[in-house]
Amino acid sequence: MIDELKITVKNLEEVYQHVHHAESLKFLEAGRVSFLKMAGSSMESLIASGIYPVVRAIEVDYLREIKTGEILVKTCIKDVSERSVVFEQELFNERGKMAIKASVVCMFLYKELGRAGEVPITFRDYRQK
Repeated sequence: MIDELKITVKNLEEVYQHVHHAESLKFLEAGRVSFLKMAGSSMESLIASGIYPVVRAIEVDYLREIKTGEILVKTCIKDVSERSVVFEQELFNERGKMAIKASVVCMFLYKELGRAGEVPITFRDYRQK
């Protein structure tokens, strides 16, 4: 299953006249948060139960610039292991062209344990078909 999140970009990096690469990481994060909610485990509900999703690794390919307008972030789960979830994400710029392709490995820190633990049951069988 793929989650699609539309975001309106209003501000550009003044020097470059496009979105700064670090800002695009926030768009990817918003996509993952949207996916969590769609999957039935919102960020708020996970944190309320003492589970904190965190990024362990991220690989980002910047393909095109992003300017002001509506962009689209597509997010799906590529793989699930005992202790991590790999999200695959694509970000399409205001012209509808793929601007970013990313692979993000997330783990879940358990407040109770003081360390990473098993992937919550909601995600164990949640893979892209």
